[in-house]
Amino acid sequence: MDKVGGGYVSFREQYMFPLMQVAITYKHGDSWDSNYPIFGKARLLPKTMAKLQSDEPMKIAVLGDSVSEGANATGLIKAPYINKWTSMVVNRLKDIYQKDNIELNVDYAKGGMDSNWGLQQAPNAGALNPDLVIIEFAGNEGPRPPVPIWRTSSVP
Repeated sequence: MDKVGGGYVSFREQYMFPLMQVAITYKHGDSWDSNYPIFGKARLLPKTMAKLQSDEPMKIAVLGDSVSEGANATGLIKAPYINKWTSMVVNRLKDIYQKDNIELNVDYAKGGMDSNWGLQQAPNAGALNPDLVIIEFAGNEGPRPPVPIWRTSSVP
């Protein structure tokens, strides 16, 4: 695969990248005795937050590339034996909100795809009627600019 400036980009699945990852652990000296804080800009997602805090089931759809699909997650290959990040997010939400009825759909996360493909798949992901859609395209954009998904018509 050519890269900007000549040469090649290293591409490999399975063992190559996980074997090069470094896992660092530590023990924190303090304990957290309060509720979990709401990080970032959660207030901008009031319907998502209301769904998380209710007993209603929640559906999360992921639209992305191989990173979202779970490629090169260490899984069973080596320590720290972690799952793909999308599963970790859902498991964390289940833990924080004591909610087992969160469904994850990664059918629209596929290795090798870019935001142009994502734009074509957006109506299909929207047809799942998700409560939250996470969009991640970065690894395959190369030198071309990403598609401005936020300027498209809203997903049904």
